[in-house]
Amino acid sequence: MSLVPLAPISNVSQNELPALIQRMRVRYAELSSEGQRQDMWAVTEVLLGLRYDAAFIESLFQEVSQMRESTIYQKIFHEGEAIGELKGRVEGEVKGALTGRLEATRQFLFALGERTYGGEPEASLRDRINAIDDVDLLQSYLLQIPRLASWDAFVAFLDTPAG
Repeated sequence: MSLVPLAPISNVSQNELPALIQRMRVRYAELSSEGQRQDMWAVTEVLLGLRYDAAFIESLFQEVSQMRESTIYQKIFHEGEAIGELKGRVEGEVKGALTGRLEATRQFLFALGERTYGGEPEASLRDRINAIDDVDLLQSYLLQIPRLASWDAFVAFLDTPAG
C-alpha cells in the first residue's frame, strides 16, 4: 500500500490519471482509519505536484468526483459492492462449515477416546488436539484410537515422526 501514491507519477499518461486516481480511491478505502486515508491522499497530491501543475491536479480530483456522481458509475459501484458482499458471505459460510467440521471431528475424537480409554485426555493433549486445524489430519488421528491402548499410547503415537 505504501507505494500506491507513486502510481500517478509513474509511466502513466495524463489521460489515464482519472481512472488511476479512481482505482487508488478503492485501495485507500481499504485502510482502517480516516487519518491513514487522508495521509495517503496528502502524499499523493504532493507527488502529483512534482509532475503536474496545481490547476491540473485540482481538475483531476474534480473530474474524479464528477465521475463518482454519474449514474453509470453508481450502478457499477453498487454492482461491485453487491458482488463483494456475496463473496464475503460465501467465504464466511465456507469458513464456518470448515470450523464446524473441525469441531465435530475433535469432539468425536475425544468421545471415542473417552469411551475406548475410559477417561478424558489430559488438558495438554486436549489443547494440542484443539490447536489442529486440518480435518484430514484429525480424522487420521481418530482412526488410531481403536488400535491404541490408552491416551498415553495416543500421545506417544502423536510424538512419533509418522504421527
